[in-house]
This record gives sequence, C-alpha cells and structure tokens, in this order.
Amino acid sequence: MSEREVALYLKVSVRTIVNWKQRGIIPYFRIGRTIRYSREQIDRALMNRHQCNAGALST
Repeated sequence: MSEREVALYLKVSVRTIVNWKQRGIIPYFRIGRTIRYSREQIDRALMNRHQCNAGALST
C-alpha cells in the first residue's frame, strides 16, 4: 500500500503516516525509491501497540 492508501485505510492524514513511519510506529519497506506498507504488518503493529498501552493502564 502507498502512504495515501494507508492514510485512507486508517482515516488519518498522510502527514500522520509519515510521522508514524519516522517514529517507528508502523513498519514499511522500500522497493527502489518507493516506500510501501503491508496492511497485515500495520494491523499487527497497531494491535500490539494498543495491547501494550491497555496493559499499562490496568497496572
């Protein structure tokens, strides 16, 4: 998926996707000079992040 497609999928701005990429929140891979994202990897990364945050709140 492209940054635009990920932004539409997650209902956030493209700038947010770029920020999350730079901060290491969502994984990406490079094909030549093009950056791409895997829907499965994004879903997994955000779910793991959500579970970590939920665990921190319950302690």
